[in-house]
Amino acid sequence: MKSFWTLNYGSTLLGVVMSAIAISPVWAVDPAPITYNTRTDWSTPLYNEFDGFHVNDRHDRISGLNGHFVSQWSRSGIRLTVRNFWVTGESLVPRTRYRRRYFYNRRTGHRYSRYIPYTDYQRVQHWSHRDVSPDVIHFRINGEAYEYSGGEVPPDLAAALANAPRGNMTIRLEFQDPESGRRRASYDVEIGAGTVAAWRQVFGEERGSRSEN
Repeated sequence: MKSFWTLNYGSTLLGVVMSAIAISPVWAVDPAPITYNTRTDWSTPLYNEFDGFHVNDRHDRISGLNGHFVSQWSRSGIRLTVRNFWVTGESLVPRTRYRRRYFYNRRTGHRYSRYIPYTDYQRVQHWSHRDVSPDVIHFRINGEAYEYSGGEVPPDLAAALANAPRGNMTIRLEFQDPESGRRRASYDVEIGAGTVAAWRQVFGEERGSRSEN
C-alpha cells in the first residue's frame, strides 16, 4: 500500500524531506495544539484566555488517504497538522483454530465429532505515521485568492473567512523541501460547513457570547 506522498507523486522523495522535518522542524504554519482524539466541541466557536475565540476542526477519509488532519482557527493564528499513515511491513502470526472432525465407532456403531486444533497463519500489517504541517495554506473565497503562512491572521483574510459562503470549503495545503525551498507537494482538503459557519463568530466583528472551552 502506498503512502500519502507516493499517491500524489509516485515516489518516496518527500519521505526523506519529512524525515529532515522531523529532525529539525521548519514549519511556517504551526502544528495544531489538538489531536484527532482530543475531547472538545468540534466545529463550534469556543473561547479561552490563551486563544480567544477559536474553532477546532478535524477530517478523515481524505480522497482515500490513510490519514487525517486537525486544525484550530483563531485570529491569533491558524494551526494545522496532517497525520499520514503508511504500511512499513507485514508478518505472519500463528493462530490456533479448531476444525470439527467426525469419527465412527465401529464397536458401538455410532458417529461422533470432536474439535481438533490446528495452526493457521494470519497476515498482519505493521503501520507507522508522521505528523507534518504545511508551509502555506491557499484559499479561494468569493472569487479572491488568499495565502496564509503563519502568525496572526491578516485582516483581509480574517474578513474573507468571516464572510465565506455557507457550506464546505476546499483549501490547498502546500509543503516545501526545507533544503531547497521548492514546493514538493500540495494537497486539497475540505473544511466542513460547521467550521465554516463558526468562522463568522471567530473572525467577524460580532463575537457573541463566550463559550468556555
